[in-house]
Amino acid sequence: MSEKRKGDASSSAIKKKMRTYLESYLNLGFMGERTKPAQSVEKLANDSMKPCKMNRHQQTMHPETVGRDRDFFIKKQQLAKANKPMDIRPAFVRAGSDVQKATEASFECALLIAKAKKPHNIGEQLIKPACIKMVEKLCGPQVAEKLKTVPLNTELQLLEKLGKGPFAIQLDETTTVADEAVLIVYTELPQ
Repeated sequence: MSEKRKGDASSSAIKKKMRTYLESYLNLGFMGERTKPAQSVEKLANDSMKPCKMNRHQQTMHPETVGRDRDFFIKKQQLAKANKPMDIRPAFVRAGSDVQKATEASFECALLIAKAKKPHNIGEQLIKPACIKMVEKLCGPQVAEKLKTVPLNTELQLLEKLGKGPFAIQLDETTTVADEAVLIVYTELPQ
């Protein structure tokens, strides 16, 4: 008897019975893979994978799917797999590229304003609101929200950065062949 208890004590780690996903679970609307637990929309515990409990779950939590044929659930499974991102890194790359694209758009707009010899604040006062209205009408509110992230008031950005601490400044003045004065100001901020 003591040997039997010793054997039980040595295997102190309790072995849990892991149910494997069965294709018949799809008839009840539970999708899964052989290595993962079945899931409808939410994940279920291993103990809940008994067919009678899965049937009760479907009837109480998803009554609209009771009596649906297998093809309905197969289509739903394919749609879930198609919409499920496999890796989160592309989402971060897209988000980073959106910020970079917004900055590039800001610089291009500032260049157009400078070439038109208009005051720099016309970007925030007129151009950006006009662009947002046009995009909202043509492409929808989601795209218009993206456009709102484009910073056009570079003066405020520059003053904010310059106000944080020391900086270096260099001025260069010249004239063009048409006798137009050109003043270039370079600022360098410590990193």
